[in-house]
Amino acid sequence: MNRETDMNTVIAKPENTQSHPPVRKRDEPPEMVPTQKVSLSVGGMTCAACQIRVQRALDREPGVLQASVNLMLKSAEVTYDPETTTPDAVKQAITRTGYEAEINSSDHTDQEEQT
Repeated sequence: MNRETDMNTVIAKPENTQSHPPVRKRDEPPEMVPTQKVSLSVGGMTCAACQIRVQRALDREPGVLQASVNLMLKSAEVTYDPETTTPDAVKQAITRTGYEAEINSSDHTDQEEQT
């Protein structure tokens, strides 16, 4: 008997399998996910390392789909999943890194009116 050519077949019965919803990866397009955007003013950034630190904090925040941090404008534009996170949680992600963050009032007012 040659073990290299022997094959085992496993058949799973449908009643024994579990169905899990597909998990969307961060880099997949958000066509099926309702998104919202928030603009924040970020204080205390003085160099490129500061910008990178804020960017990484936003990238790690659950529900943040895309973030763009601008050192010169001292701002962050964030696209997020409103079912997973909130503008206040995004703000807290920035403040946890040691920088000041404020939600731009026009964005915050628009989002409150939508809810």
